[in-house]
Amino acid sequence: MKHKTEKPDFQSSVLEALSKLGTNATQPQGISEVKSILSSNSHLQDRLAFVVHTLSHTPESSLTPTHKREFIKLYGLMCEVLEEAAVPLLPRILAALQKKLKEGDLDYSEAISSSYGAIVHNTLHTFSDLPSANNQLEEILSPIFNYIASHSRNLQVLAACALTKIIQHTPIECLQFTLENLTQKLVEVIPVSKAQAQLLEALISLILSVEQDFEPYAEQCIPVIFQSLKTEDNSTKKQALDALYTLGAVVPGPVESFAERITKYVEVFRSDKNKNVRDACLEALNLFRPMVKQPLPPKEPERPRSIFKGPVNNEFFKPEKVPSTIEVPQETPPKSSESEQSTAIKKLKELEQQNEELVSEFSSFRKHTQAELVELNQRLGSLEEIINTVTQLFEAKLKQLTSHPNIARLIN
Repeated sequence: MKHKTEKPDFQSSVLEALSKLGTNATQPQGISEVKSILSSNSHLQDRLAFVVHTLSHTPESSLTPTHKREFIKLYGLMCEVLEEAAVPLLPRILAALQKKLKEGDLDYSEAISSSYGAIVHNTLHTFSDLPSANNQLEEILSPIFNYIASHSRNLQVLAACALTKIIQHTPIECLQFTLENLTQKLVEVIPVSKAQAQLLEALISLILSVEQDFEPYAEQCIPVIFQSLKTEDNSTKKQALDALYTLGAVVPGPVESFAERITKYVEVFRSDKNKNVRDACLEALNLFRPMVKQPLPPKEPERPRSIFKGPVNNEFFKPEKVPSTIEVPQETPPKSSESEQSTAIKKLKELEQQNEELVSEFSSFRKHTQAELVELNQRLGSLEEIINTVTQLFEAKLKQLTSHPNIARLIN
């Protein structure tokens, strides 16, 4: 007689699915089972809370690094599957992620950051109004900035990486709502942080996300980026150069007046020992050099021209003969000699006049040519700027698309 097999209870199903995340061979099956469990129990908050509790309270001594990494990623996966149903669980999920942050283990930076990105991407859009969504975003960001202000370098780096993912995946409406406050905080913490490279990456992500809306805040970022260029850290220098390039490409209007200063600051990195820094330097120079306003060539003074159009009258300046009591007979030169002299003088004057006309014509041609060259250079610079801007925006949009968890999973 065959015995009817007992269907395993919920807790056993969860534990069995989680146990399969420890090895690469069983990971896909385990993730699939977890998704199925979450989907079928999305209306039962007590069961969902059990999953979060199990993830956060499993003794770490019993977990391999791979197992631990997958457990961290499951917080983001829960929000991806549950969306609005995950909102009541956010306090517990965020508390668990904050605990992982404070451990300061950089090996789990990518897992923690991706979970934060999945949380904001899949939950904030479910709120009924923008202020409510922004309040939830503030609850997520507030501890992050507290960790960035801590004394631990590892904690600062982990928090800054998480901030970048949060910015990249937050709905654009929420970023626009909190843009001024978020920019001000970044400007304040970047100069004093031990994670400047990661915070500059967060700033770049913010600029690329809001695009033209960042224009009012561009100028206050430039001195902060200049200060970051003074470091010896290659990653920080590269990110600072990339940040300048991003500002110039996305919001060139307020940055154009700084083009000459930026060019001088950036020029010194052309011979940097690090190739990534050199490459970033060249990209920035190619963008900002055409923005530098070139002085117009000095205008040459025009030579005064004679008011007399015809040949000079050689008799005009001769003094009149004054009567005298004693007249001394004067010898008159031969007529043939006087006629030859007059003809030579006329030819000389004609040649001088032709020479002046040629000089004037050449001067006008040179001015016209120089003006056309200046205008052509300006047009070429504008065209290059447009091409760079379009390229940057395309790369940014492509990066946003490929960083989406679902698309990234399809690519991989």
